[in-house]
Amino acid sequence: MIIWLASYPRSGNTLLRTVIKSCMDIDSYSDEDIRPIVGLSKELKAGFGHVEYTSDWGSFYHKATVSDSIYLVKTHLPPRDSQPAIYIIRDGRSATDSYAAYHQSFQPDPEGVSTIRQLMLGDDYYGNWSSHYSNWMERDESSRLLIRFEELVNPSVELVNEVAKFIGNQGKVKAFVNPMDEIHQKNPA
Repeated sequence: MIIWLASYPRSGNTLLRTVIKSCMDIDSYSDEDIRPIVGLSKELKAGFGHVEYTSDWGSFYHKATVSDSIYLVKTHLPPRDSQPAIYIIRDGRSATDSYAAYHQSFQPDPEGVSTIRQLMLGDDYYGNWSSHYSNWMERDESSRLLIRFEELVNPSVELVNEVAKFIGNQGKVKAFVNPMDEIHQKNPA
């Protein structure tokens, strides 16, 4: 079974993965490749528990979906099935502003850079923030855990335990120490 780790871009998905890896030592996948231009080293990817699947996406998706094991998979795409999801919500203005800054920093084609206006209008691969949020909120509440970005920056023990319970973690859960300052020193971008 897949448990989706879903959010609009720049809303805390990697931070959630970091919390899960740091507190529960559980790895996660992504349904899209991490663009090399972002400059993440293997060490930094390991810090948030990123692992690659060894087959193509379609084969991995099928295997994970029918499995009795739990696969955590990061996504910025709209829901594609009814499997459980943790949805991270960040204020749409902050997420859109951060996403526009991301485009300006990492978009190799200057003509392809998305402005805040383009993002607000949904002129982007992921659409606009409002539609993304609405699509994920249409899901059955019993199969969705909603986490606010602000809660995730320094999550309480209760929130970490709620995530652990939602993903079925039976192991020990450690307190979270936010490593973002250290990560930014290693990769300022």
